[in-house]
Amino acid sequence: MKQFLKILFLLLFSIGFAQVSVKEFGAVGDGVTNDTKAIQKALNAGKPIKFEQGVYLVDELTVPYSFKGLSIEGSGYNHWHDNVGTVLKANKGAASILKFVDGCDWVKISNLRLEGGASCSIGINAEYGGSIMLDNIGIYNFTAFGLKSQQGLLRINNCFFGNNKVGLQLYSDSTITNTEISGGSVGLFIRAGGNRVNNIWINGTTENLIRLEPLNESVGLQNTAFSNIYIGEVKNNTNAEKYQFYIKGNGIKRVQQVQISNSFFVHATDTKGSNSFFYLENADEIIISNNNFLGEHVYSNRQKFTKNLVKSLNSNNIKINSNIIKGINENALVLGSKSYDWSILNNDFIDCAGQNNINSIIDIQTKDARTMVLNNRFIDYRQNMDVLALKTVNINSITFNQNYIYYPNSKIAVDENLNTINLNGNYR
Repeated sequence: MKQFLKILFLLLFSIGFAQVSVKEFGAVGDGVTNDTKAIQKALNAGKPIKFEQGVYLVDELTVPYSFKGLSIEGSGYNHWHDNVGTVLKANKGAASILKFVDGCDWVKISNLRLEGGASCSIGINAEYGGSIMLDNIGIYNFTAFGLKSQQGLLRINNCFFGNNKVGLQLYSDSTITNTEISGGSVGLFIRAGGNRVNNIWINGTTENLIRLEPLNESVGLQNTAFSNIYIGEVKNNTNAEKYQFYIKGNGIKRVQQVQISNSFFVHATDTKGSNSFFYLENADEIIISNNNFLGEHVYSNRQKFTKNLVKSLNSNNIKINSNIIKGINENALVLGSKSYDWSILNNDFIDCAGQNNINSIIDIQTKDARTMVLNNRFIDYRQNMDVLALKTVNINSITFNQNYIYYPNSKIAVDENLNTINLNGNYR
């Protein structure tokens, strides 16, 4: 009897949560009919929902509290076409396609495309609704955000974000893997800490590829890691300098404990303005290690070039370690005002500096920098006669030792007036 009741309970449980098709509620999926009411009924029914192939034209859909823990599944999508597989397409004037209510957590969305048509603001509005799982989702052509999260604990895998103004905004304790982000203004915008970003491709934005900036002065942004990332071009078509990786805290909440490792950064040749790889402001304990950086190198000109690897302001305890850094056309590292306690260790600086009369590979502008520059290689295969390793306002605040110097200039370091500083303990 007990076994019978157990089987009956499991049967009733499985029936209660069996997946239902949106077409059972009257959805058509012909790309012409407005399917909003039918799909909303399906969402309100409190069961996992399934979309067959088709283009479902919708206004804003609300994912209700009763849908927590359930799933939305399509029949696949195509990156190149907006009418193949399952497509949820925004009706003209729609604010978003999916909007989560507060408390609607642990929802999984898979195997479909969200299409904004360049007229809808947000693909998935998750200002409320945490722990959302996205798998094999394409989100395209939204005028504000492909995905906007302010709840955290997202799990994003095998997705594509294309030509959204902001590809996705992440909050706290989320992961992204095996995902590509391209186009728009900012690719990945992180507003709180505890995130992990692995195995992603990101390129083709106009402002920043990745931006870390606390949501406000009450939100911390720390303990975030990036690894195995391809960081491509910023399509800079202005005279203003753009940064691929932009990290900026505020006066109350600084960005802290960020690690970027085992990644490849490139400055593509088809941009019109100058780009830099990193900007740091109000940031502490940032580790940039074991990466490969390739700037414009010999493809640069006075209007189009890679300006810096890292430019900083008020940023402390930064570690630049074991990177290969090639073809940065001006200063590779600029330690600006109030930037203290850096460690620059075991890097190869290859063919850096020498353009626009900027000849020092490292420029330390903070008087009491307390910075170590150890065991690096400064190599210029171009045989540029003007390039030198270091410019600093106070050599007494720098430990510059055990570095290998391979360039024709006899100088290793100069002061702010370009007077030669004599240094020992390095190799030529």
